[in-house]
Amino acid sequence: MQVLQGASEALAAGRIKVILFEFGAHHGAENETFKDFHDLLSGAGYDVYKAMRGRNFFGYGKVPVYREKHEPKEKYVEMVMASLLPPSPAYHGPPVISRSWAADPDKKRPVKEALYKIKQRVLRR
Repeated sequence: MQVLQGASEALAAGRIKVILFEFGAHHGAENETFKDFHDLLSGAGYDVYKAMRGRNFFGYGKVPVYREKHEPKEKYVEMVMASLLPPSPAYHGPPVISRSWAADPDKKRPVKEALYKIKQRVLRR
């Protein structure tokens, strides 16, 4: 938090376009909350994103409004990104593999073929 506060003029002037940092329960020892970071960054015009993960997903999710559920769980560390730049139009999010995909042999075939080709290349070395 002290680093961001020290850079407040650069943040307000928009000279720093993207910020990526770890946030976790260890910030509680400094009496810092995710709300503190969210308020500081969103107040300077940044969009705030948190790493999100699930069984078949990893990516960043926008946190437009702070909620208490955004605070990290005990012993967890999460990546946070703040950006003045809009997401790239080329980015469509991480691939998500669903149960229906895994159950459909026609969708599995190209992946199995690609993995087989990689395996053959490795074995030839």
